[in-house]
Amino acid sequence: MLNRRILRMRAVQSYYAFKQCQEANYELAQEKVRSFFEPDLNAEVAQDRKELARQAERGVEVFKRNYRLESIEDSMGANPKVLGSVISAINFYRQQNQKDADYLRRYMLDQAEGVYTLYVMALSCLVELADFIEEDYALKRKRSQNQVIGYDFERKFNQNEIIKRFRKHSVLKKEVENRHIRWEKTQLHNWYKLLLKDDHYLRYQQLPESNFEQDYLIVEHLIKRVIVEHGAWETYFEDYDLNWSENKAVVKNMLVNTLKDISRISPEAEKTAEDLGENRKNTEIELQLLSRNWQDDKQFFKDLFVEAIRGEEDLEPIIAEKVKNWDIERLLLVDKVIIQLALTEMVHFPSIPVKVTINEFLEIAKEYSAPHSFQFINGVLDSSSKEMLVQGKIRKSGRGLIDTK
Repeated sequence: MLNRRILRMRAVQSYYAFKQCQEANYELAQEKVRSFFEPDLNAEVAQDRKELARQAERGVEVFKRNYRLESIEDSMGANPKVLGSVISAINFYRQQNQKDADYLRRYMLDQAEGVYTLYVMALSCLVELADFIEEDYALKRKRSQNQVIGYDFERKFNQNEIIKRFRKHSVLKKEVENRHIRWEKTQLHNWYKLLLKDDHYLRYQQLPESNFEQDYLIVEHLIKRVIVEHGAWETYFEDYDLNWSENKAVVKNMLVNTLKDISRISPEAEKTAEDLGENRKNTEIELQLLSRNWQDDKQFFKDLFVEAIRGEEDLEPIIAEKVKNWDIERLLLVDKVIIQLALTEMVHFPSIPVKVTINEFLEIAKEYSAPHSFQFINGVLDSSSKEMLVQGKIRKSGRGLIDTK
């Protein structure tokens, strides 16, 4: 299940990517200015290359002084051609930044929601694998002209009580269909061959009869030790999802929590429910949610990223003041990103206490920043938040008022 800390961490990643794009666009915009003053090799009259180079560099300097302003305020006495090149470069810079911001916003949301697809894939993989085993059994029987030889034991996983419940699970079937999840027979065949080398699976397969607990234990083993841990499955999910290394822990947690719910639907529990006249849906395995309230969390996630970009010019002077013994440009980019997102959250999310925001982003700093950065980030956030509260730039309400004094 995705929680706010994971979403904050992913917002840091996305905003970091945006800052890198922004820096690249800054360099490209300067090259765009210079391109206006490249010599015309087909000109009939010889051009003064030194003068063209001087105009190009003047244009670059005018761009650097004005690219963040609403209009050009410091033209440095540039001629109309230089000003035209600067205006074109500024428009290019802003348009590219907006395109990158829009793309990264959509991408981070798609990737977050894709975690649920990975979870559904893992569950459906179990069912599809069981169905493949049954088909493989039927094919072997056909080849042996329906002779009863040593194939029956291979069907055990297909008859697993947990697998049966997943197979007929209405919500799971709908999610698989809506997400267009399909498994290739070749892939299932390769995974089945690997299962036949797994000691836990072989012992289960050889059981004359299996009870609910034994069915549960083999499914638990496959989820915890095979689907999200075995190299072959790992490779498949890595190829499917570029962020599998990060999503893996979330998916595994969702699968484990699903397992915990399975104990609630044992035959004994189902019989009790029937005796009490309860709806059979009460004994259906409960699938996990992407988060406790994804619509709220999604809005938080999106707004944190968007507001950080929108307000970065307002926050940069505040950060610069706190690091005046350092050139703000010398700050590690990841430290700057963490500080800007933390301050953005303090300003734009009044129901979140300041201390919660600081603690959450300090945990992220432990993961992404250099060892010496922790105390530095803590000091900047603590002093900045105190001043911004006094100045009224941070206004808290409801739960956000906790620990603001």
